[in-house]
Amino acid sequence: MGTLEPLLAGLVFWLAGPSTLALHFTLILVSSLALLAVYGLGVELKDHRLGLLAALYWALPPLFLTFDGLYATGGHLEAVTSGAVVLYGVCRLAFRPPRRERPFALLIGLAAGLGWWCSLLVAPFLLACALGLLLARPRLLRGWRPWIMLAGYLLGSAPFWWWNLTHDFMTFQAIE
Repeated sequence: MGTLEPLLAGLVFWLAGPSTLALHFTLILVSSLALLAVYGLGVELKDHRLGLLAALYWALPPLFLTFDGLYATGGHLEAVTSGAVVLYGVCRLAFRPPRRERPFALLIGLAAGLGWWCSLLVAPFLLACALGLLLARPRLLRGWRPWIMLAGYLLGSAPFWWWNLTHDFMTFQAIE
């Protein structure tokens, strides 16, 4: 599990001072990004009404998830958020590409890399996104796009790879 959550909390502590409110603020920021990604995904799939419905559904979870969302959990919220951002980005790239595709593709890769660093549980999700992009628009995976997304992924997941390189790939030994 990556240390993105405490790094974000540390940044907020540095800016606003350490407090319980500051710690919860980092969770609110990450949750808000997930909410925006889910809304964007609904808009991409149909329209703004579906986006609002999806965002409302995301914002009002079952009771046990409400409690779980109040605590720092070591990367799960960040992994879910990065997954939602990657899924939104892949849908947008496949069906309604932005004018500036290169920075957008880099951000998709960066979100995928951060998700990988936060939790390896995001791996099947990333594979499904890549497969979906391949099936939806195979031509997008020719040329520069996959290389830019790979560069973003490597940048986002660099702490994961660095730690494993300097610690005899302990993550993979633990999985074994």
